[in-house]
Amino acid sequence: MLDMNSVEYRQAALSLNYELEAIFRKNINFFKIEEPNLYQLFKNYTPKILKLRLAAEGYLNLYNINSGKSVYDIDPLEYAKKQVELHLKTRPTFALNLTLADNGRDDYPYTKCLSKLDIEYDKIYPGLSIKDDPSSQQMFMFGGGLFLQLEPLLNQLDVKHLSIFESNHDSFHASMHLIDWSEIYRYFSQDGYSLNFNLIGSDQTNLVKMAKIYLEKGFHHFTRIEQYYHYSNDEILNLINNFKNHLQSIIGSQGFFEDERIGMAHTLINISKNYPICSHNFTEKKQFDQTPVIIVGNGPSLDDLESFIFDNKDNAIIVSCGSALSALIKKGIKPDIHIEQERMILVPQWIEESTTMLDRKGIVFIGLNPCHPRSFELFDESYITLKPHDLGVAVMEDIGIKEVSYSDHCLPVVGNLALSVMINMGYKNIYLAGLDCGMIGKEEHHSKDSNYFNADSEYNQHMVIANVGDDFFEVKGNFRDTVYSTSVYNYSRVELQSLLQTYTPNCFNLSDGAYIEGAKPTDVAVLNPFPLLSDKHGKLVKKLGECFKSKHIDKKIVDKKIVEYQKLFFDKVDVLKSLFEIEDLSFNEILLRFDILETSLMAIRLDDKVGYMLLNGSVRGLAYKLSVAKHNLNKDAFKQYYLIAKPLIDQFFEEMKNSIGKGFLKYDSYTVDS
Repeated sequence: MLDMNSVEYRQAALSLNYELEAIFRKNINFFKIEEPNLYQLFKNYTPKILKLRLAAEGYLNLYNINSGKSVYDIDPLEYAKKQVELHLKTRPTFALNLTLADNGRDDYPYTKCLSKLDIEYDKIYPGLSIKDDPSSQQMFMFGGGLFLQLEPLLNQLDVKHLSIFESNHDSFHASMHLIDWSEIYRYFSQDGYSLNFNLIGSDQTNLVKMAKIYLEKGFHHFTRIEQYYHYSNDEILNLINNFKNHLQSIIGSQGFFEDERIGMAHTLINISKNYPICSHNFTEKKQFDQTPVIIVGNGPSLDDLESFIFDNKDNAIIVSCGSALSALIKKGIKPDIHIEQERMILVPQWIEESTTMLDRKGIVFIGLNPCHPRSFELFDESYITLKPHDLGVAVMEDIGIKEVSYSDHCLPVVGNLALSVMINMGYKNIYLAGLDCGMIGKEEHHSKDSNYFNADSEYNQHMVIANVGDDFFEVKGNFRDTVYSTSVYNYSRVELQSLLQTYTPNCFNLSDGAYIEGAKPTDVAVLNPFPLLSDKHGKLVKKLGECFKSKHIDKKIVDKKIVEYQKLFFDKVDVLKSLFEIEDLSFNEILLRFDILETSLMAIRLDDKVGYMLLNGSVRGLAYKLSVAKHNLNKDAFKQYYLIAKPLIDQFFEEMKNSIGKGFLKYDSYTVDS
């Protein structure tokens, strides 16, 4: 034991410092070439909370600069070795669930064919332990500390692909004095290996980083993710709680065949009706409007904001989002604008079920381009706004519709679209009411005046379960420490934050739900009534006329393009179908085969964007399902599974061809014939 005030201790520490500095210099020079971002961050870095220091016991440890308390209770190297031993005994894993909601549709190719693969897989899959597997195809390491665990881990486990998520810059800076990072990188520079290092920050940045890893490599490389937890803090816990749910949403947003095809058909039908299309982004032009806007979602906190909205219904532009329309009407408040984004026939059915023509008279409707055509017909004045990276919009561009503006970050729920639209229109002062992105209690998911609480409503039966689900977890609250959220609501919160970060309006969150960065938590009790707006509707219509413009649609060009799309699609489908002949391939050979699939899809994207968007989500999802089955089933079980799967796969590709050939412009087909 060293006396930390002794000459002996100071001499030992000084001698050690020279060694540590030499290791740091080697690492910083390595990062200068291989990881420029890390080099820029750490070349002149000064620790803020944690610092490396020689312990009295003679080993190096991390210490809190303010309290003097050590991070590790024992020698960090011994701690790392013991932690690796424990991990190898448990090896926690995570697999993505690619089961999609079919909305009760048995006429979709996905439902007819691919959903049956899940049923067959569950019959055969016996459960899996990976403790005796000498390799790890994918590992996510949450927190690294001094990263001393890497050497014993890699010596005992063949980790192919490692993604590290580290929230503490101080600890990584300390690791640069202890381990040779060039050796770690050299290990992962082997063919078939990779290292992805992420110093995590804001939660939307973290989630985007993780989604990027999945999208760049292909989902088939993530059949099983081994999770290594080095330490736990609020940032790490928040990341872990959110990333699985968010990635599930990312996969769902890739676009599955029938959803894409129907959305495209709806877009072409809607633009043929000559509704004005969003053409200008006034915020980008810095042409701002100071008129207050209250965007109303149907969260449970809406009931507590009823008086505030009622008192200001003539003093602000009231925007209802989806099911908030009926809740507002019941509260005696007629919104100025109603916004929808869903393409399903359930949406116009719900609007007709929960409101009357008189209720809707005078309300302006703004719908996302894939919305069901019937939704636009229910209102006297209707306008189309555009979804970025959408198949219908890609077709619009291809047939010559130019000079349009897109609603950024408009997913996953209609509140995201509403905020995007109102920012586009140049409104600077925006109040969020009932956009809760969370709930105080698990049963309190919407306003009590909502049709969600009508047990006989078909909309209730189809939508409540889909939107609420069972994936509850806690997030920071707007007016309280925490509230419950779900994957969809949390994804909505992340996208709202991204939108507010991009455009920075004066945004005020009145909702007793989740905290939304960029929207100031504001109690309505501190707000003064807004000034009365004269000729509110007239000014709004004028603004809409400036933002939205009618576009000429040449039907001959559309018909010609459809024939072209059909031919290209038929050519591509047969090529992709052949890549699923995998019965006798090993797991690694299947991964390579689906790497070819990824390359083929990227090639299709270059010369046939429409075909790519129709095929992308479904084909990649199929590749993932088959990779999971091969990874988790033994040889005989996979052969049994593939014997059932192959006819379903063949049928799936034929169903897609039939749908494109015979029903290219078919509506959401339960109630409307084309």
